[in-house]
Amino acid sequence: MSLSAKWPFNRDGLRSLHCNGCTECCRVLAVKDIEKPAFTRCPHQINGGCAVHSEHPASCKSFHCAYVTRWLDGYGEAARPDRCKVIVWGMRGTRWGDIVAVSECVPGAASCGIGARIVRDLAAKQLVLVIGRRASRLTGPADQVAEARNKRLAPD
Repeated sequence: MSLSAKWPFNRDGLRSLHCNGCTECCRVLAVKDIEKPAFTRCPHQINGGCAVHSEHPASCKSFHCAYVTRWLDGYGEAARPDRCKVIVWGMRGTRWGDIVAVSECVPGAASCGIGARIVRDLAAKQLVLVIGRRASRLTGPADQVAEARNKRLAPD
C-alpha cells in the first residue's frame, strides 16, 4: 500500500481500538500546545490515561496512533506501543510529503524484536522516519531514501 493511494491514519470511518492504559504517546511525543518536549512525561499523564482527556490539547486530539486506528492489525496486540516500544504514526506535509514515523519509546526499540519487524515491513513499501532520543534516520526503498536526502539538502 502506498501512502499516496490511501493515507492510513485517518480515523474517519475506521473501527478503532482504545488505548486501554497505554500512555506511550503521552511520554514520547512532543506537544507544542503545552510546550512539552519529546521524551518527557506529560504533566497531565496519570496512571493509565490523561487527567484532562475531555479537554486535552488539539495536537493530542488530532494524533492518530497506527495501533489504535488498526492499521497494524496484522501484528495483533504485539504492536501496542507499550508492548513493542515503538509508536507508529503519520506525518503529513513534511518536506518529503506524507510519511510514516516510528518513534522509539526506548532506545533501540526500532532495531530489535517486533519494532524492527514493523519498521522493516513498512520500509519495504514506503519512506519511514525512525525517531529516537539521540538521532533520527530515514529508511525505505533506496530510490525514495535518495530522493528524500536530496530534498533535505536542497534549499527551501
